[in-house]
Amino acid sequence: MLCQNCKERQATVRFTKVINGVKTDMHLCEKCAPLMKHEFPAIKSFDITVSDIINSFFGGSSVFSTTTCDSCGASFDDFSKTGKFGCPECYNAFSSQLASPLKRIHGNDRHIGKIPKRAGDGVSKITQLKNRLAEAIAKEDFENAATIRDEIRRLEGGKEQ
Repeated sequence: MLCQNCKERQATVRFTKVINGVKTDMHLCEKCAPLMKHEFPAIKSFDITVSDIINSFFGGSSVFSTTTCDSCGASFDDFSKTGKFGCPECYNAFSSQLASPLKRIHGNDRHIGKIPKRAGDGVSKITQLKNRLAEAIAKEDFENAATIRDEIRRLEGGKEQ
């Protein structure tokens, strides 16, 4: 294919530009390609790092850079760059900075639990049986408690002892 600009040399460079759903292809030779850079500007890198994603949720790290964990000395800025805390105590040290983004991401800033869909009613039935077991023990109805205990073990995976 000949260069679409000079129509003399073999086209070795292909540019594709898509603007508002309109695709434009241009086949150019090596000499004409640099001349058309105003038409097809260089594309910035699409590399996205973990810190870019975290900063998008936390609104940048500059606000939190002074906070550090007393246990390991890690700063919230370190977390925003790496996506990892230094130690388990960091969760407590940075709890005030984590509350808002966690609520935005998960709908709550506290873990409230969830029953997996694949578990069906099995998990809720176990919870009900455990409540009944506690009531039976409180009433000292040990025969009923043993029956309930066996049913719980069967539902949890057949752990009979």
